[in-house]
Amino acid sequence: MTWDAARTRCGQFPNVTTSHLATFETVEEVSLVNSTLKNNASMWTGVEQRRQRFSPPNAGWVNQVAAKPIPAGFPWRAGEPNDGAGYENGEEDVADLGADGRFDDAPKNRLNLVLCECEPPTF
Repeated sequence: MTWDAARTRCGQFPNVTTSHLATFETVEEVSLVNSTLKNNASMWTGVEQRRQRFSPPNAGWVNQVAAKPIPAGFPWRAGEPNDGAGYENGEEDVADLGADGRFDDAPKNRLNLVLCECEPPTF
């Protein structure tokens, strides 16, 4: 599904405190997800770019839930993030996690699997 559809879907899990696209506060979390899922397709995440137009390509990448910057050493694919290098007017403002365990900045209309993160209910 698209990124917007994935974001909506992740917010619809019943019987949890909160649910959203998966975010990463440490590089170790990325490694844990990669080793656990061993996926062979790209998945949407809750990593997005919040920036003013024409800022440097790596500026403003954040965990969309807490609006915190992504951790240092974030595993981007070689040459990424590149804001599309001409694709769709340079509007690759969300990140997907590829089967290679690295991130790619992508357009929101790309079709990917979805990686949601849920917090259990508190009693």
